[in-house]
Amino acid sequence: MLYAAVRSGATSVVRVGGAQAVAALAYGRTPVSAVDKVVGPGNAYVTEAKRQLNGIIGIDHLAGPSELVLVADASADPAFLATDLVAQAEHDPDAQTTFVTPDEGLLNATMRGLEAEVSRAGRREIVQQALANHGRAVLVADLDHAVDVANDLAPEHLQIMTEDPRSLAVRIRNAGAIFLGDWTAVPFGDYGVASNHVLPTSGTARFSSGLRAPTS
Repeated sequence: MLYAAVRSGATSVVRVGGAQAVAALAYGRTPVSAVDKVVGPGNAYVTEAKRQLNGIIGIDHLAGPSELVLVADASADPAFLATDLVAQAEHDPDAQTTFVTPDEGLLNATMRGLEAEVSRAGRREIVQQALANHGRAVLVADLDHAVDVANDLAPEHLQIMTEDPRSLAVRIRNAGAIFLGDWTAVPFGDYGVASNHVLPTSGTARFSSGLRAPTS
């Protein structure tokens, strides 16, 4: 991160965090100088600080809990699906996971796989809380119905694990980032292959996109 900052032209790096860091950046407190804009994700306290200070500084958007909508058909491996759902749920107890499929057999197999995956998860208590409070399994009529559900939810992350994922992806209007196929897991986007990890949440993908650098 430091190397990327230097290559991007950064002249100052300060190790601070939390709502207090947002306040320091807005008003200027040694060793932090006042800035024009604060961007990036954070917890509920950081988001509230950005909300209160919006107008004093510019912000990117107000980020809610991390979200995943996973759409799959009978071609998907239930073990992969269970692993990807756990990878999302382990973010924090408020993480949102939604599994959408037209195949009842796949849904049942994935739920069984999910139980096994949760039992050996390193952050098991967090995963259990997230799935219990914010996990959903949606049985739809067909993949056309699945597309409608995904567009209605407008998730931060949309993962499509179907026989022909691209044919569905071109019909998606509302999503922060889309991941196609068995080998494109959402954590890759979280930790390295995506252009950024500052994405719209809480349905705001209906009218906003991920943070990006302006182009001339």
